[in-house]
Amino acid sequence: MIFGTHPGIRVKSFLGGVALLGVCVGMCIWLGMANVATRKFGIWLGIAGLGLLAWGFRVKGGRILSEGLETWSFWAWFFGGYRLIPSNEMKTIVLGEEKGKFVIKVDLHDGSQWVFPERWAAVKDAQFVIDAAVKLYGVDAGLAIRDEKLLAEAAEFTKARRYFAKLMKRSRAGGERLRFSDDDDEALGEVRVLRGLFQRSRAEVYEGAVGAEETSPRWKLEKSWLRQRVAVADGLLETGGVIVGYGFSESTLYLRWTDSNATHWSGVLTSPEQGRDPFTLKLFKGLAEKTAGKRERAESEARQGVPKLVALADGPANDFTLDVSDAEAWPWAGIALGSLWLCARPVTQAMEE
Repeated sequence: MIFGTHPGIRVKSFLGGVALLGVCVGMCIWLGMANVATRKFGIWLGIAGLGLLAWGFRVKGGRILSEGLETWSFWAWFFGGYRLIPSNEMKTIVLGEEKGKFVIKVDLHDGSQWVFPERWAAVKDAQFVIDAAVKLYGVDAGLAIRDEKLLAEAAEFTKARRYFAKLMKRSRAGGERLRFSDDDDEALGEVRVLRGLFQRSRAEVYEGAVGAEETSPRWKLEKSWLRQRVAVADGLLETGGVIVGYGFSESTLYLRWTDSNATHWSGVLTSPEQGRDPFTLKLFKGLAEKTAGKRERAESEARQGVPKLVALADGPANDFTLDVSDAEAWPWAGIALGSLWLCARPVTQAMEE
């Protein structure tokens, strides 16, 4: 189990970067960058070489071994080294926080501390690592979270139900589908993104195992091409009424809607990449910050309380996890993900047939 950057990356990035820069320099000397095409190709080779060199310039990581934690830290590709932290030097493995995400810290008996280089959006992922390390090394687990929202999230989602979502291709012309399953790979639902005259304008949400094609969808979604919204219709009763509005602020996507009981829901998607892969989608019961104006959010809080995080999707777009802490939020999680795929589909090419 490796966390952070693999130590072999530094050597590969150095050799690859030097090779590309060497080709670039060679083209400049022997070919003289005579024409525009050669000049552009040489420039792109140089940029790619610099990018590879920067990729492995600073490498930090670690992995859990039976004899202890093996850690490494290198800078300038070759300066640094490895360190093994045996179990008898460990005092406590602590669940902490950093910039709105969960982090794991290892307190040592000598007063020093080693911090896992990864950051987790889902507490269940961080807790899995802590449980494995505690069981293997026989040390105590600790908690060091001061942010009240993260603390409440950790308490709520430690025992949340986990679903596994996999992006699959139905057929060459049949669009895509998100298949939800549990630990035993039992089908628990599906989101189908349909293709037609307007690409990715409609989607269907199914509950439970999906069998033959005549299986009726629980919800039908249709994206509006004139306004930033997705209309949601009840597939069983053939009635509508729920409208999912969406908007963007830089690289963040905001969703919001009101159900038939006048309860407000909202979703916030963040991603470190422009293509939204990987991504983190948080679903709230209530209006989260920036999903509505201050006055509307205040009125919502006065009526149904502060926004509560009830579902969390996190990971690569073709294979991510979905944690649901409130059973009432399960159908809305499917609707939120269907709306995401209609209005701002994550850019990913990897999917299963």
